Amino acid sequence: NLNLYYNNAFMGGFSNVTGVYTPASDERLKKNIVPAYSVLDKVLQLQPKTYQYKSDETNRSVFGLIAQELEKDFPEFVYINNTKGKSDIEDIHTIDYAGLSVVAIKAIQEQQSQIETLKQEIQELKNLLLQVHNK
Repeated sequence: NLNLYYNNAFMGGFSNVTGVYTPASDERLKKNIVPAYSVLDKVLQLQPKTYQYKSDETNRSVFGLIAQELEKDFPEFVYINNTKGKSDIEDIHTIDYAGLSVVAIKAIQEQQSQIETLKQEIQELKNLLLQVHNK
């Protein structure tokens, strides 16, 4: 396996079978662990786009987000890379798309809670209708 370290801290590794990169997520490496805040309202504000990269001569369409737009609601997933002298554009923004999968899970959980509440309310209304109908 190929592992990545920064300042002697394990940051993640690549699988020798699939090549997939997995960042470190071990509880022993973390501190100040608290439940995530509500995200559904912010997720609903996201505006996925399709686009093509200027450097791609094939003009292949890509489905994704614009980093500067994402930064407004989820700055923790946007990184600004110092590219001075290495690119004709300085401070290029990148997105941690893998991290956004956790936001999607949280949003699904919030939606499921809303669905369960609505199901309960519907059942209560059905019960009331049956009571009225049977009188």
